[in-house]
Amino acid sequence: LSGALGLMAGAGRAPRPALPAALPAAAPRARPASAPATQEEAPEAGALREAALQALTAQLTSASAVVRLRAAVALAPTRAPGAVAELERTLPDPGWPRRLLAAGALAPLGHEPARRLLHRLASSHEARELRLEAARILARIGDPAGRALLRRALAPGSQRLGAAEALARLGDPEGLQALREGLTATAPHARLRAAVGLAAAGDFSGAAVLESAVQGERLHVGAAAGLARRGDARSRARLVAALERAALRVDAARALRAAGPVTRADLVPLWRALGAGDELARVSAAEAILIMTAPPPASPPGPPPASQPGPPPRRAP
Repeated sequence: LSGALGLMAGAGRAPRPALPAALPAAAPRARPASAPATQEEAPEAGALREAALQALTAQLTSASAVVRLRAAVALAPTRAPGAVAELERTLPDPGWPRRLLAAGALAPLGHEPARRLLHRLASSHEARELRLEAARILARIGDPAGRALLRRALAPGSQRLGAAEALARLGDPEGLQALREGLTATAPHARLRAAVGLAAAGDFSGAAVLESAVQGERLHVGAAAGLARRGDARSRARLVAALERAALRVDAARALRAAGPVTRADLVPLWRALGAGDELARVSAAEAILIMTAPPPASPPGPPPASQPGPPPRRAP
């Protein structure tokens, strides 16, 4: 949903509400960047997650429609009734990016009107990016139409790499092959996008491109995420530092969660951000906390153990 979120980035901000009861009355003071983070500065993950849930629930009553929608999207995986109601109210919104955000949050919950809206968007909307994002969501929730639309977008053109990224995350061979071909593109940004997409799918054949992208001062979250998945400690540390920045923290949180276990010290920047900044900054901190403290997905049951052959039957004398 990052594409739709980007279209909403310029929206206004409403006044900040009071802190939820789970947080202390005074937010923790910001510490100089040079000072090391300590685990004692953040609550235990379960308590921090509960504080984030309370903070997001409080934002569902914000005067800002943008803040309410962002909070509802973050809460949707918990199936909180207030969040679902806010998302359902947004489905008929005249702004297509808002409708896409709401539908993308509701469809994984089995919401059929949201799924039908995604089908309409993916097949007929005039904006290519909205069509592609709707197809990505459909494919991610296992709708065959989404994967078919993404494969159609693999034809040469501006959508090829975006479709390939989404397919590669699903383990689709055509998507992976398109990204591998993208590593030889003439444009540097196309090579980088291909390398990021491959790394997200567990293929590090573009590692050299990723390493080149993280050499400068400006952080490229996708490149750092790929290297962190590969075990690069410096890239992981830069992602933890990115949690301090509202514009980057949700993507950084997803990258850190995908890279391996999250430590209590990793949560310190989010603990500080949960009690500071404007409403949207606080929502992004709470959403990042939910991402980084979510329980691991349940593994599908494995096959039953093979029966062991018993001793051969004894012959009668």
